[in-house]
Amino acid sequence: MTFSTAGFGHRAWVTRKADEEYHQDCIDEVWESGQESRMVWGAFCGTTKSDLVFIPGKAKVNAVTYVETVMKPYLVPFWHKCYEEYG
Repeated sequence: MTFSTAGFGHRAWVTRKADEEYHQDCIDEVWESGQESRMVWGAFCGTTKSDLVFIPGKAKVNAVTYVETVMKPYLVPFWHKCYEEYG
């Protein structure tokens, strides 16, 4: 899930012809908003909800990180709980 505290997207869309790529009217200045982002994982099954897992800082999540940070400690126990509850 992605969410932002600074609004929705803040991306300008420009419609232009191919030869207008660097035309002054088609260029928008770049600015830093100071916005930070966090990765959060959660799950639900019926009325059962998992804990929210906040992925540390600016960690790059690859398969190994996902397995160690989310699957083993949270997803697998959550799946077992849902299996017991719902069959």
